[in-house]
Amino acid sequence: MMRTAGPETKPPNTHCELLNQIRHSLTQLQTNSTQHCTRQEIRDQILAANKLQESLDAALIPIFAAGRKERVFELDRARSDSTWLSTRTRRSRSSCANQFSRAYTLIEDLPDLYTALVDGRVNTNHVDAILRVSRRPKLLPYVIRDIQILIGFAAQHWDQFYVDLEGWAPFTSFTNRVSSLALENVASWPAGKKL
Repeated sequence: MMRTAGPETKPPNTHCELLNQIRHSLTQLQTNSTQHCTRQEIRDQILAANKLQESLDAALIPIFAAGRKERVFELDRARSDSTWLSTRTRRSRSSCANQFSRAYTLIEDLPDLYTALVDGRVNTNHVDAILRVSRRPKLLPYVIRDIQILIGFAAQHWDQFYVDLEGWAPFTSFTNRVSSLALENVASWPAGKKL
């Protein structure tokens, strides 16, 4: 007896199904009150909510990276992914551009940093600071090379992380080079001429 193939079924727990479950759970959270919670329970909920936000941000990165790579904005005849999302969500275009750019860079160029975000070794503040440095001209190869060092900086308090990031050798040499070029340009500017 020969079996015939039936209609194709979607595998359970796809990204779309999981997002729908999260949306449903968030709706339930929004309708519940905290008036009967103790101060300690509220404190614990704040910390848990922060961890949930970080996890959700990390979980959405592959979706936004795929959206940029697949150019989904073209389905609606938009000019760019940031314009498309801004129009659809009424968020600023720069915020939308940052979301797509962050996701694409993490997945395509800095997968170790993405893994560190998923594992909780870094948070989105660390990621954004490292990505700001990587966007400087010619610094991305150094960020890729030294990503484990930069991730290691994140184990410290935020203030120390930022000091260490600014003191990281390629960044320091870059900013010193830019500063010296700026000073040379100012020194060579004709006296009395206004900017």
